[in-house]
Amino acid sequence: MPSRLPLTPHGKQLWDWLIGEGQKEYIGKPHPWTALYRFLIKHGVPPEQAEGLATNVLMATPAGRAAFKAGHSGHKTIGQRVVEGRRKK
Repeated sequence: MPSRLPLTPHGKQLWDWLIGEGQKEYIGKPHPWTALYRFLIKHGVPPEQAEGLATNVLMATPAGRAAFKAGHSGHKTIGQRVVEGRRKK
């Protein structure tokens, strides 16, 4: 589902800023998704919406997608953990 941030009060301005000049708030950070999530909460986005919006904002640009991938490179899915656990037995 696309982000609804541009539809919220002042959301279009925040959205435009986050996919443009505001990328410095999360691009290049060790944990870009977390940095963006905290930034959104700080600017009044409810936590339950900030999770999805952080992902949507990161996925909105090539630089954001690269940051998202870099920030998740060491994480394993639940499926990967299950398979590895079965192999150890």
